Amino acid sequence: IFAIALVVVSVVPNAIVQFQDFSLNFSTYYTKIQVNADTWIHNNSALLKRMNLHENSLSDFLTSQSSPLKNGLDSFLISLTGLAKSLFAHAVWFIIIPIATFILMLDYPYLRARIISFFPDDYRADVDSVSSEIMDVFSDYIRGLLKVCALFSVMAYILYTLLGVQYALVLGLFAGLFYAIPYVGSLASSILVGSVAFSMEAHTSLLFWHVPANSIPFTLTCVALIILQTLLFDNLIY
Repeated sequence: IFAIALVVVSVVPNAIVQFQDFSLNFSTYYTKIQVNADTWIHNNSALLKRMNLHENSLSDFLTSQSSPLKNGLDSFLISLTGLAKSLFAHAVWFIIIPIATFILMLDYPYLRARIISFFPDDYRADVDSVSSEIMDVFSDYIRGLLKVCALFSVMAYILYTLLGVQYALVLGLFAGLFYAIPYVGSLASSILVGSVAFSMEAHTSLLFWHVPANSIPFTLTCVALIILQTLLFDNLIY
């Protein structure tokens, strides 16, 4: 309990501050990406025309694509933003749920015995044995998943901090949360860290790498490293 309280006191306030700043600036990330994409399209218009791409801006390109693709991308970004805001808007539940779960677990043996008592006498031994095996497997899986997600979150936070990415704590928490979702979680983490990394001003990364503003190599490096971390966790730790 002391360890959990210490983590909550040290992590939650900083995470809330970072998330508030992150949510305020989130709408500007797409604008920066769009402006830089439009500049790149304008500078390489001749090459794009040879590739049969005649759009003059990113918005024109998205509009020219199939509606399901555009609608799906818009829906995904809206859902991702809504999920992030909802999680931190209900941050108090991250405190209430563990406490309620702990209280429920204290009464679990009595609740379980009461449920088994509803079965006929001849079946109670079998119900007791089978339910115990099911709960053992399920509880082992949940504990293992929580440990892996927590470790993934810590490693992502360390990685983002070393790279000098803004909102490293919030992005690390999201990375651990999204890791529990196969495939989509990795995509969501990549989009988030890529958007933040590309929108950053000039800074120094890894103590020696002087990164200019809106750096594509830096963005690709951040995305590649989080994908590499996901692959390592999937194939070794998980």
